[in-house]
Formats: sequence, C-alpha cells, structure tokens
Amino acid sequence: MKFQKIYTKNGFLILWLVNTLIPILSFYMAVWMRSKISSSPYVLKGSILQNAILFTLLSQYFFYLFDLYNFRIKLSTLSLYNFRVKLGTLSLILGISTSIIIALSILGVGYYFIPSLNQSKSLLALSGLFTIILISSWWLIYDKTIRVPQRILIVGSSEIGETIAREILSNPDMGYQLLGFVDEFSMQDYADQENKPDIKGNRVNTAWMAPTLGTLTELDRVIKNTNPDVIVVALAERRKFFPMETLLDYKLRGMKIYDSIDFYEQLTGKILVQGLRPGWLIFSDGFKKSKVNETSKRVLDIMMATLGLILASPLMCLVAILIKLESRGPLIFSQERVGQWDRSFTIHKFRSMIQEAEASTGPVWATDKDPRITRIGRFIRKYRIDELPQLFNILKGDMSLVGPRPERTHFVEILRKETPYYAIRSTVKPGLTGWAQVSFHYGSSVEDAVEKLQYDLFYIKNRSLFLDLVIILKTIGVVLLGKGAK
Repeated sequence: MKFQKIYTKNGFLILWLVNTLIPILSFYMAVWMRSKISSSPYVLKGSILQNAILFTLLSQYFFYLFDLYNFRIKLSTLSLYNFRVKLGTLSLILGISTSIIIALSILGVGYYFIPSLNQSKSLLALSGLFTIILISSWWLIYDKTIRVPQRILIVGSSEIGETIAREILSNPDMGYQLLGFVDEFSMQDYADQENKPDIKGNRVNTAWMAPTLGTLTELDRVIKNTNPDVIVVALAERRKFFPMETLLDYKLRGMKIYDSIDFYEQLTGKILVQGLRPGWLIFSDGFKKSKVNETSKRVLDIMMATLGLILASPLMCLVAILIKLESRGPLIFSQERVGQWDRSFTIHKFRSMIQEAEASTGPVWATDKDPRITRIGRFIRKYRIDELPQLFNILKGDMSLVGPRPERTHFVEILRKETPYYAIRSTVKPGLTGWAQVSFHYGSSVEDAVEKLQYDLFYIKNRSLFLDLVIILKTIGVVLLGKGAK
C-alpha cells in the first residue's frame, strides 16, 4: 500500500529498527548496572524480557504520538531560520525525553496490576536515562548522516508543480531537495514580472526561489547536469508537450519518475483535488473494495464499539449528570447526517450547546470560542467525549469506526456544488474518526472542507485495516492532547 512517504523508506526503516533495539538494550544495561551496584542478583530474576518489550512498545508509540517520526517541520517565521537546527534539536530531545518518561510511568503504574512484572524504581530510572541519552544521540547522528535528501526535479509549470515546490521548500526536514523546474515554454514567453533571470541566467520563481533550469527541449541536458533522484511530471498541457522519448529513456535506466498527483499524494498524505483528472481516479491503483475486507471491517467495528461502550459507560453516566446540572434541554443531541450512498441517518451526540442553538441563525459551522457552547460542552468537545453516543450508530451499521466524518445535508449540498469529487466521500461509511480528523484541524469553512476532502480521498483510495489501526492509534493521541476541536 502507498502510505505517507514523508521520508525515504530505507532511512526511516533504519531509524525505526535502531529505536526499537535501544530501549531493550538500555533495559538490560540497567539490569546489569543495578546488579553490579547493589551486588544483589535479584534484578536478574523475573520477567526482564517482558518488561523490556513493553517499555520498547510504549516508547515507540509515544514517539509516534508526539509526531517525532513526522519530519514535516514548518518554520513559523523567517527570522528563526538561522536557529533552526538548535530549535529542532531541543524539540527532538524534549520529545524523546517526554515519551520515555510517560512510557516508564505507565509501566510503573502497570506493576500494581501485574505484580509479577514488578521491577525496582532505580532500575526504571536507569533504563530511562540510558534510553534518552542513546536515542537522542542516535537520532541526531541519523539526521546528520544517514537521512540523505532525495533530489527532486519538477518537469512542467502547472499549478500543481508549484504546489509541490511549496510543500518541499516550506518543509526542509522532510527529506527532499528541490533542484528546480523544467518549463514547457521558452524565454520569450516570460515577459511578466513573476519570473526573472538570476545571476546564472536561469529564470527564478520569486515566490519560492526555485530556479527554472531549462525548457523541455533541454530536458536531457538538465537531467544530465543535475542528476536528480526523482523526476516529477507536472505539465500543464501533456498532449502537446509531453517528452515521451526522454522520460522513457531515463525510466528504463532506473530513474524514479512520478506523475504529479501521485507524488503529491506520497508527499502529503492527501490527494490534490485541484487539477485532478477523472482518468487518474479510474486507472489509479486504489479505491478497491472486497467482501472479505468489508466483512472484516464490520466485525472490527462491532467489537470495538461494544468494548468502547463497556469501558466508557461510567464516564458517559458522569457526563450525562453534568450536562443536566448545567443547562436545561435534552441530554442527547440528534441530527440528520448524510451517510453511505447518500442515505440519511440520525447521528447522536451529547449535547454541548445551549438548547436551540441555531434557532436564529440556521445551520452554521462551529467557531473558536463559540458562545453557543456550554462550559461542560467545551470540555467534552475538546476531548471528543461528546462523540461517544455514536458508538450506538456504529453498532446499528450507520457508521464505521474509521471513515470520513458524516456531514449535514445543508453543507453537503453546498460543498457538492463548489467542490469537485466531493460525492466520492459517500461511497464509504462515515466514521467516528478519520484520516482528515487526525491530519487536519477542525473545519469551519468551505476552504477547510476542501482540505479535509483531500485527506478523505487519500483514505478512501488506500483504505485497509492497517490504515484504520494507524488512525485509531493517532486518534488516541489527538483525544488525549485535546487537539483540533471547537
């Protein structure tokens, strides 16, 4: 399955494997040192391997939860550029330290429930110290030596080509280096002020400082001079300008050549709606469905929804009492939403707004510091507790655990008129959580809805039980950290 390739696959695999081995090694180093220091063999007894494995799994999960494996680091201001390395290093070490401390804390609490795994506090402290030092040192070595950026050449001057350039140049730690553009047109066609010659005679896009290295007639020369790792084809007009022979020649030599839509998908984890061709949707490797996968997904939905209701029932009772104490009105808020194949269904949530919140305004999106939201409502929305009654929607079959969020009929009608391919969302069941929810903030405008659609299309194209599991794990982090809600 094509997944979000934010960094080179081989480099990331090396990083992940070493990060897996270090906590295990650190745990055994702590056992050895603690034994030597105390001159007591008791630390060599018990479930050392089980502890080391649990510690490693928890550490890796929190590395992922805190986005340490996500190299899409955006600089907020240009003035921070000279301090990028120092700030990035500090942020990385803090993230590693926080992840390991939380992992050890959970492990320590777990000892009360599984006494057979119990180890001394000094052993845990030594394990954590060794892990923080070794992983921080290794990660910095990896970042400086092993993670070599892939050199990207963009062939074409289309808007999607500029969008890809913007993503690469605004995220310098993703593992890509933009060499420049090869344009469809000649110098005479660039009399406008947006492009001007640089000191070497190359035209430069002044917005992104990416040079235009030549035209299509010079493509072979440009490739030989720049020696790119990847060529991205982003031509505005293919039928007239497509350099078939040159690209085929380099493809047969082993060079990686991507269509712009495919590369953008791998780069960002979403499918760019603007400029998307119907033919790409038809012939792309994705959007597959099978009875086995659909049945497996439904079984997983029933099991997870049932377990969720059992575990969350005390919390749901407490929330129900607090809602009733704070404001008058129904406990549960019910609303019609659009489901799979445009079938309407009634969604259920804990009421988080005042009664008849839209009586005077009609359907509107929630906003930051929305005055209609109650105090209890603001808390339960932040941690997504208001969504728990939708577990009943999942059991009923109206929703799935993972999928595009169900939207209101009023907004669906607007978005279908203004947004191409929006109807594709309805080909799968809506979800309690989704790829858009863990990748993008809460949407409160048509523009936000378009951005979320691009993530939803990525999910629908690459849908699998593995991706569902990744989204569920990521959702736990979003809920615990209170991200994205309004």
